[in-house]
Amino acid sequence: MNRNSTVLVFGAGGYLGSVMTPLLLEQGYDVIAYDKYYFGEEVLASVADHARLQIIKGDLRKVDPILLDEAGTVVNLAALSNDPSCELDPAWTLEVNRDAAIALARLCSERGVERLLFASSCSVYGASGNGLLTEESPLSPVSLYAKAKVEAEAVILGLASEFAEGDPFRRIPAHAVRLGHQHHDVARHRPRANFHQRRRTAVAAVPACS
Repeated sequence: MNRNSTVLVFGAGGYLGSVMTPLLLEQGYDVIAYDKYYFGEEVLASVADHARLQIIKGDLRKVDPILLDEAGTVVNLAALSNDPSCELDPAWTLEVNRDAAIALARLCSERGVERLLFASSCSVYGASGNGLLTEESPLSPVSLYAKAKVEAEAVILGLASEFAEGDPFRRIPAHAVRLGHQHHDVARHRPRANFHQRRRTAVAAVPACS
């Protein structure tokens, strides 16, 4: 694999990752698909034998730093993905959705990853009614899920800023994408077509493959 054309996708077995991974392969990238695969690796069955795909089963909280040396771009889609699940185990939620996401971003900075894309959520805005929101709109998270995303964003986007002299972490282009709600087929664990365009938008944030 060529590092510049390799994308490491965390959460590749989830609702978003199982669509993004084939899209990246279609566009010529080498892909490392990392996930716990709670629903089985069958979610990537359509591309499982692809020559440019490497599937790794692992925990976001226990990432081997050496793995990041293989990727020019990292996409972090991994998270406990809904409010009820997050409220069942707040400690686990914060470990995965906030602490592990921040730790991964810092590892990306240390290991020379060129670009980091972090999947945040529109829930960071809270209950906004029918008003039109922009990235400049005030954040008002209500759920633990949303609060964890806000706290992770703050640190991760900080890695895209200049650090003071002596800071051990280098500056890294980091982007947070505040995704809207997705609709999916629970039985097949595959996203429906009505939000495939959102995934294509996220893919577009990955540098062109040469």
